[in-house]
Amino acid sequence: MAKSRNKSRNKSRNKLKSIEVIRQLYLGELDEKDLTEHQREKLLRIKACYFMLLSDHDPFWINRTLRMEFDLSESQAQREMRETEALFGEIRKANKEFLRHWAIERGKDIMRRARLSGDLKAETAALNALIKAGGLQEEDTDLPDFAKLEPHINVLVLPPGQEDALQALLQSGPLDLNQIPEGITIDITPQAEENEPED
Repeated sequence: MAKSRNKSRNKSRNKLKSIEVIRQLYLGELDEKDLTEHQREKLLRIKACYFMLLSDHDPFWINRTLRMEFDLSESQAQREMRETEALFGEIRKANKEFLRHWAIERGKDIMRRARLSGDLKAETAALNALIKAGGLQEEDTDLPDFAKLEPHINVLVLPPGQEDALQALLQSGPLDLNQIPEGITIDITPQAEENEPED
């Protein structure tokens, strides 16, 4: 008896939640005919909620509508809204690269047609849409903010007397950097490189 109870508990633990099944449906991993009656009802609520969210309705209005239409409690309606936002957020993210590629290719085609017809306004509008689709109006996040970069300060310590010799040299006109002027000594002592830890 205990064995069968454990077996049914494990089975329910391994069973996918309705929202996970619907996620698989929207990602093309399942067909709608594979859904149970309960999952179909959940899908209907998710679709209704998504439509209302897209229509820019007030969250309180959506919550009330879900409660009235599907006989839900306030917390159930709230959960439907959260799950709908999370579900379609993930799907939009998964499809974003494809949609960006599609928009760019479509923009190129519209630009080509506008150029052939000589419609400068349409070409400019298509170019702006293309820039927006490609994210070209945004700064490259991989590049540093050059305005915030501070220059390196190298401190040179000169031996006594060298400073005056350098000042005189700088005031004497152009320098030939291939020759070391008289009175200037250069001592370059290589520093031992520290072993950097490997990644």
